[in-house]
Order: sequence, then C-alpha cells, then structure tokens
Amino acid sequence: MNRNCIVALLTMFVGLCVCSCKNAGTDNVKENTDQNTQEQKIVYNDKIQNVFFGVPLGATKAEVIEGFAKQSFRVGSYSTDSRLCFEKVDNYGYKVKRYTFGDMDWDHLYVNISNNRFQSIEFQSAYKNKESAIDCFDGILSTVSKKYHMYEDPQADTTCYERYVGRTENNQWVILQCSSYESYAHDRWIGVCLAYGDNKYDDVSDEL
Repeated sequence: MNRNCIVALLTMFVGLCVCSCKNAGTDNVKENTDQNTQEQKIVYNDKIQNVFFGVPLGATKAEVIEGFAKQSFRVGSYSTDSRLCFEKVDNYGYKVKRYTFGDMDWDHLYVNISNNRFQSIEFQSAYKNKESAIDCFDGILSTVSKKYHMYEDPQADTTCYERYVGRTENNQWVILQCSSYESYAHDRWIGVCLAYGDNKYDDVSDEL
C-alpha cells in the first residue's frame, strides 16, 4: 500500500476510533440525538482487554516502544509524538507485509499516546472492494461478540458502513468499524479497524 493510502487511512480512523467513547456517560441508556433521540439500552462489560503484546494501557511511551520491540515491532516513519505507527519485522530486520493479532492477519498497527501514556491501540486492514471488507468485518464481529457485549452504533456519515462498540462503566472500550475512504491519490479503499482504549488515559494531567 502506498504512502498516500496509509496517511489517508490514519487520518480516517484517528478521530473515529480514539474519541468516539470520550463523551459516553455511565447511564444504562444511550441517547442518540441524531436519530430522533432514540434510546438504546447498553449492556456494560465488566472488563475489556487492556494489555497488548505484553504492554498494558497506561504504560509510558518508552515502555510501549520497548515492549513492542520484544515482539519484533519497530516504530515506523509515519509516526508522530502522539501516534505511533508500528511495523512488523523479520529476524533480519526487514519489514513484513502483515502481522497477526487475535489469530487474524492485519495490515497496520497504531498506538495513540496521550500525555506520554498508552491510551489506545488500532488494528487495521484495507480492501479494494466492499464485499471483502464486510466479510472481514462480520468475521471479526462474530469473534469479538463472543467475548464482549457489543451494540450497533450507526453513524450519520454514509462512508461508515458498519460500526459496533463495547464498553465498561468506567469507560474502557472496544470499537469495530468498517468505512470507505479515498486516498490522496484518489484511490478508493474500504478499511476495517478494531480498536481498544481506556479514556482515563486520555488528556491525563502531568500534575501531581
């Protein structure tokens, strides 16, 4: 996948996957004002996975880089201070095309850092046709739904085909989303993103 596609995929998911649960309340009813304030009951999860490749959410940026390196991931050139793009490498240090998580192969791996803390992680794959992307999405949803209570979270944006969310009462969350996007080279792609995060590490104060 070329650089333009990767940058576009990064841009599409960073706001959707990281911030979607930021304003979620702790009531047992979700109000959706964009859909005539239709109420949807949410079944909260007791806990959602918070350790990835041996590194827990809330770890420092340095701890993330060191821990992921032990699993043959290195920080890629598209990284920023707040968003790390990891590449999987082989025993000789060469980048491999895909990596495995949850018994599935993925194209891209991103970690979001907030005030030097590991706030969330995104596993992403991209497809050239909607059918393949939806098949992938359905398979992941079936697997994730066996572990967590997930609810459908429709979006007004018509480029978002499917979106499901699971969360805890203390704002740990998991999001699975399938969306269409256009790269800067004007190529059309369909992205599937599985993201996990914990909002208590979002905008953490540096003060004691």
